[in-house]
Amino acid sequence: MLSLIPEFSGSISMLGRIVGWVINLGILIGSVGLGIIIFTIFIKLLTMPFEIYSRISMKKSSLAMEKVKPQLEKLKAQYKNDEQIYRQKSMEIYKKNGFSPFKACLPMLITLPLFFIIFSGFNNYSAWANINNYSEMAQAYNQSIKDLASDKKENTYSAAQVGSTNTWTYTQTQTQGDSNTSLLLIKRIVTVNATNGPKNNDSNGIANFFNNESVNGIKLSTLIDEVDKNWYKSFDNSLIQYKIELVVQPNNISQVAQTNEAVKAAMDKVGNNFTDDTAKANAIIEQVGKDASETKYKEINKKTRFLWVSNIWNSDVSYIHPLSYKALKNAGINISEEAFNKFTDNLSYERDKKPNGFFIIIFLSAGALFISQYFITRQSKTQNELMQGNGKAAKFMKWIPLILIPAMYIYFGFTYSMAYMLYLFLSSTISFISNLIVNSIIEKKFMKKEAIEIKNQYNKRIPTIKKG
Repeated sequence: MLSLIPEFSGSISMLGRIVGWVINLGILIGSVGLGIIIFTIFIKLLTMPFEIYSRISMKKSSLAMEKVKPQLEKLKAQYKNDEQIYRQKSMEIYKKNGFSPFKACLPMLITLPLFFIIFSGFNNYSAWANINNYSEMAQAYNQSIKDLASDKKENTYSAAQVGSTNTWTYTQTQTQGDSNTSLLLIKRIVTVNATNGPKNNDSNGIANFFNNESVNGIKLSTLIDEVDKNWYKSFDNSLIQYKIELVVQPNNISQVAQTNEAVKAAMDKVGNNFTDDTAKANAIIEQVGKDASETKYKEINKKTRFLWVSNIWNSDVSYIHPLSYKALKNAGINISEEAFNKFTDNLSYERDKKPNGFFIIIFLSAGALFISQYFITRQSKTQNELMQGNGKAAKFMKWIPLILIPAMYIYFGFTYSMAYMLYLFLSSTISFISNLIVNSIIEKKFMKKEAIEIKNQYNKRIPTIKKG
């Protein structure tokens, strides 16, 4: 039976809207991928001062630790069996030399909550954007079919008493299309159970009732415009019911095909292997909808494909396809798989076979983070060795940033969208590069300062010989 696709939409939070606003700046001038790049740069501009402060503090701490290393190593050997005393004594040395091991961690009080805020907002927007794309395809399917009916509209009215009660059932039927020239008639039907309407089947009286009266505060004149949105929904309130019917006019196929390119193209695709004209007309109309959905997908995909990934809002994995019913199901969208398959029928390869990605961004992100963490660990090697003591737990702790955090990124890659993983990859790469630059600058300044200190100490030991 010929039918439309139920309308659906996703929910988006305020955080998701903010993320989307920034990403859309890139979408307007290119693609979603460009939007992610702009978003990443925007976030980095916000967090870079805190990151640089943290890197500077960390590097200064590492260089300062080198100075007190002999004292700390002596303590470490002296109290190798007493971690508590070692830490207590080492803290005294830190304090004496004006060194705080926790200073570099202060910016995390800002950047860590921001990470979770972005995580929540970004993934909410990703899910919403993906669902919204499917919704646009479904709407294109529906609208192309509705366009097969002409703009001509005619309303008819009827009424029937409910048993022997004072309640009557009033019906307004709006028929769109021309039975002589249209391939399709659309009947929008509203049924209202009420006690304040005319107690007869007078068409004029019922029309006046629908145009001027209300039921439970709802203006009846507004209901007919709600049919397209509500025909597929079930209502606990039995006072108002919506219905939509598509009535095919098979005798008008040839006439419509002469002036409608979409119908002509659909006729060529469906062929002539049908038992009757009605079945053929149904197939043609559905094909018109499928073609419109495919056109909308290609339009959307120009923005959502990025590098090797077909749909940036899905994960970069081969076992998920660019078009995925699971994405709608997981989001709680109430649409059947049959309906989904109908408006994606022309795109069966993208829906059933084509890999969305090849795991590349997953391992790029994890690799970039591993390299970044490796250099940070090397940078603070002396500091970590002297602060963590001698125990097995201390040796184990140094591997956590190198293994656990990249492993978390791999998990994210299999679970969340390519868009989010692209953001993580770019963010890690920018942080790594900025870290190298900051370290280089600090080392040069520290070496210069150290050279001046050595020179001053040398001058104190060997006084300058005065001439004359």
